[in-house]
Amino acid sequence: MYWDLVKSFFGRVDSLPKIPLALLGCGLARAWLWHMLDMVFTSPAFPSFSAAEGHFVFDAGEVVGFFLLAFLAYRASPYFRRPVVLAASLALMAGSAVFTAFEPANPGIAFEAVVMFGGGFGYSLALLLWLEAFGCLTARKVVMAWTGSYLFGFVAWAILFNGSSEVGAVASILVPFAMAFMLLRSFSTQPSSELPQSMTTKPVFPLKLAIVLSAFAFAFGIGDMMTGEVFSVPDKIGMGVPDLLILLGVVFFAGWFSYRHLITAASIMIAAATMMAFFVEDNTSLSVLLFNASAETYLVLSYTIGCNISHRLGVSSTYICGLLAGFYKVFLQVGKVLSAALLTASPTVQIHHAIVGTAIVLLTVAASIVLVQDRDIVERFNFKQLSIDPANAAYKSLSERYALTPKEASVFMLLAKGDDAAEIAEKMFLAPSTVRVHISGIYKKLGIHSKRELKRYLQDIVQP
Repeated sequence: MYWDLVKSFFGRVDSLPKIPLALLGCGLARAWLWHMLDMVFTSPAFPSFSAAEGHFVFDAGEVVGFFLLAFLAYRASPYFRRPVVLAASLALMAGSAVFTAFEPANPGIAFEAVVMFGGGFGYSLALLLWLEAFGCLTARKVVMAWTGSYLFGFVAWAILFNGSSEVGAVASILVPFAMAFMLLRSFSTQPSSELPQSMTTKPVFPLKLAIVLSAFAFAFGIGDMMTGEVFSVPDKIGMGVPDLLILLGVVFFAGWFSYRHLITAASIMIAAATMMAFFVEDNTSLSVLLFNASAETYLVLSYTIGCNISHRLGVSSTYICGLLAGFYKVFLQVGKVLSAALLTASPTVQIHHAIVGTAIVLLTVAASIVLVQDRDIVERFNFKQLSIDPANAAYKSLSERYALTPKEASVFMLLAKGDDAAEIAEKMFLAPSTVRVHISGIYKKLGIHSKRELKRYLQDIVQP
């Protein structure tokens, strides 16, 4: 009895979805960024910049990197095949860490700005390379990779945060190289059929998602500045809590979990955080935690969708994810600048906190309603696996027997269930002409010539 329970338990564990451990290396990139921002706030190497100013310069480097790689994606992607991108990222990240570690005396404001801008730019290249790797995965595994890598990065950051300054300085130089090793390992573990190919057409950009993400970033920027907090333990815990819950949700409750839950949770958290930031002045820790939790939830949502669209098209996710990340950072800074202006305004022009807080809550709630009602977002992208029934099993078996490519297999699955070319194009984010090419390839491999013949063939083979 005891041994049967043990075998049953490990059988269930073995059946859970898994991702390569190398994909957790994205967390090292994030841990490096957090540690470097800590150094900007505390290191004598940056005497010319305040904490907020240093963060702004770092973010400016990220914005330029995100938009640059996104705009070049059509001609230059996939970037994992271009070693110059990873080399530039490593050089900029390690270079800024070396400068911070040696703390030169009186480096000059221009040199300090170049170092911080370069660090942010290098980080943006690294993050988009990681998102390109995540674009090789299904939606469920993208979520597992992003959330799991955050938790891994949180542990790495906690070690750096609590360690000696000497250890932190050396680690900040070495971490980019460890991250690069794990990144290359992540790409090498992917089947060649799942790796992104060169773009022939640009994917349809989810503009509605970008607008709503920008609205949330704007609200987060205002609230973040109002709390007056810099990088601290509460904001890391705030980001980690939703990541942990989301990871558990997609692993153990995939049939129940959906993007609608993420949108609703993010809306509630940012509304509550906003009210606390404006009306509860004695203790900002909970507000900081909720702000960061909502921001991380929306990043999970946005990057997963961007990677999922790209995966279905077989192209690099750097185009969609780069634009989403760029818009997020821009409107985050716009919110911070506006918040700083409100805080420093003279008494004659100050806007009452109640008005601003209420406006932000209404903005985020309205944005959430818009997104929740979008079926493309909350229903098309799901974490459910195909139900195990005889038809699905037979379709999969036929796909393997006739050596259909992953794209052809996906088209075949929908075609077998009665969808026409237009419906398949909409569901898979493909151009109708591309779907017709896939259908022609499927017909050729199966030795048939029309949908009627396919239907008759499936009736004979699948349901004899």
